[in-house]
Amino acid sequence: MVRRKFLEVGNNSVTVEGNQIRIGTDAWYKWLDTVDGFYYVPSEYNPFTVKNRNGYWYCYKTVSGKQRNKYLGELENVNFENLQKTAIEFSFNESDYLQLKEKQVKKYKIKPEDKVKQLEKELDNIK
Repeated sequence: MVRRKFLEVGNNSVTVEGNQIRIGTDAWYKWLDTVDGFYYVPSEYNPFTVKNRNGYWYCYKTVSGKQRNKYLGELENVNFENLQKTAIEFSFNESDYLQLKEKQVKKYKIKPEDKVKQLEKELDNIK
């Protein structure tokens, strides 16, 4: 397996061929379109890897031998706020991190009775 060397993105910017590109600018999103990922190095937290997987962006960090990950979504979601939130989440101890992940999963789960109502509405719209 060949490991790629990702560029380091500091707290607010990355330097590409001598040009400083600030996170969140048009130049930032153009640059993201050309790379598979980068290594994010926030000033107050430990660094982590950000990778593009078929147009969707994910963050990865190994803590105490266990890989943590976070889905950022599409290109426009790779912004300073989301990178900082991820850095904070990845800094949690194992117990707090697992509780946070559990809350995030519950937030997106649909109750079976709500799913039935949703399907009934969709059927009514088709009729």
